[in-house]
Formats: sequence, C-alpha cells, structure tokens
Amino acid sequence: MSEINEAIFQKVDSADNLVSGDVIRRISQNGEKNQQAMYVKKDEDGALLVAEVLDFNAGTFVAEGGKIRLESTDSLYKGIHTFRDSSAAEEARKILSSWMLLKDHADISDQINAFFETAFFPEQIMDLKKTDNLKMIYIPTQERFKIGKFKEKVNWNKVREDRFTEALTALADGKHLTYIAFIPTDGNHKPLFFSIGTKPHHETHKVLQREAFYFKPTHGGHIKIVSAENEQKKFVVDAGSNEFGVGVKTSVSTAELVTDALTDIYPDYEFVPLPGRDAYGIQQSY
Repeated sequence: MSEINEAIFQKVDSADNLVSGDVIRRISQNGEKNQQAMYVKKDEDGALLVAEVLDFNAGTFVAEGGKIRLESTDSLYKGIHTFRDSSAAEEARKILSSWMLLKDHADISDQINAFFETAFFPEQIMDLKKTDNLKMIYIPTQERFKIGKFKEKVNWNKVREDRFTEALTALADGKHLTYIAFIPTDGNHKPLFFSIGTKPHHETHKVLQREAFYFKPTHGGHIKIVSAENEQKKFVVDAGSNEFGVGVKTSVSTAELVTDALTDIYPDYEFVPLPGRDAYGIQQSY
C-alpha cells in the first residue's frame, strides 16, 4: 500500500519542519521502503528517531523504535493532524473501539489505544475505514501485542523443565527437594520431573494436576545435594515415595531408573542412587 492520499498527508520538504508527535511516512524512490512511524526527534547524525515503526508495503509492525535515515531521493510526508489536534479524533476512536480484539483484551486496552494514537492519525483511520483497509491497523497491532493470530503459543513442557531446573540448581548446603516424575519404559518418550520444593508427594501431585503441563507420575522421591559450593554438583537420589512407590522398601535399582533419567537431562551433574528414602530420611511419610 505505497500510494499516498494527499488529502490527508502533506509533503515535507525538510525534516526540520517536523514536530515531535507527527506521524510521518517515508517512501523511497523505487517504492521498496514505505515506512510509517511517529517522529520523536533528530539525532546528532541527522537520522530521524521514531517510535512504532510500520511497513506499509507489507502491512506489518516492524519495531517499537528505531532510526530512519533519509536518502536524497526519498519522499517524506506527515499526517495533516494528530490525535492531539484533530477534530476527527473522537470519530476515529469510535471506529477503533468496535474492534473485537480490543474488547477481548481489556487488560491491555489502554496500551493498545495508546499504540493506535501513536502510530496512526484520525484522518488516516477514517480513510482506511472508508477504503475497507482497517487491516493495515489491526494486523500490525496484533503483531505488536502478540494477540489474535499472532498470539504466542506457550511451550508448557519448557516451562515445566525450566522450573525444575531452577529448583534443582538452587539446592545448596545439603538441602533437598521432593520430586515426582514420569520415567518411561521405552525410548519413545522423555522423562518428566516436577517439584514444588519440599512438600509431600501427594501435595506435589495435587499442584501438578492443576498445571497445563500435567503428566501422570510413575515415581517420586527425594533429591539432596551433597557437593560443596565450589565442587561439581553432586546429588543423592531416592525413589522412596509412598504415593508413587513402596517407600522405605524401594530398591536401589528403582532409584537407578530415576538417576539414569536425570543424567540424560543434566549430563554435567552427578546423581547417585540410594535405596528406600535414604536421600532424605524416614521421619516423614512420603
């Protein structure tokens, strides 16, 4: 959409005539660059410092801020008004307020409206409405705020992994954590671990059941750090949960299944299997 409606844009002969807050449009001679942004100021090198940069050829959001270096063959325009001084401001706001995604994201509606009034100007919004081109506003907005078709998909398995890694690496001075885990019996699945600190396994399981990354645990036990702060991390591990095993009667071979899985995930750490609840003790019924 490289064409300029000169009824709402005016040609700018010199960037010195710009005022902070102007919505500007730079179009290169060959039309390859067609950028719109809010002008902030000129820097020491003469580049234009801008906010909320849009690519009007692609109809996409580019960056929250940046620099535009004008070439001698570029054409520079600015909107005839801004939301600060346009008599059409309220009418433009009314058009934008009917956008469904604005209603769906009421928690960030103030930020979205601020973006509208920074990146565009009222007469342009009304013109885009008239020509059935409001997508030139709504698609960049979705990109800017990662909503709608550009909503980021959460990798819940990574969230779980990061939480467990953080809990494990935070252990020091002989501290321990309780864990529950899925230990696969084949090579088609990966082991999964979860912990909420030192809570009993049945409580840990209740929390896991409420998580988006819920899995069905097969094992549970304790992991305790036994290395000093300046040494390679070394942990002792048992699988002595009553909830997901046989408690103090758990064999060391069962714990080995867990330590083998941990070693696969954390090859730089050392994990030593122990029978029963020997990584922690028998004083609690886990």
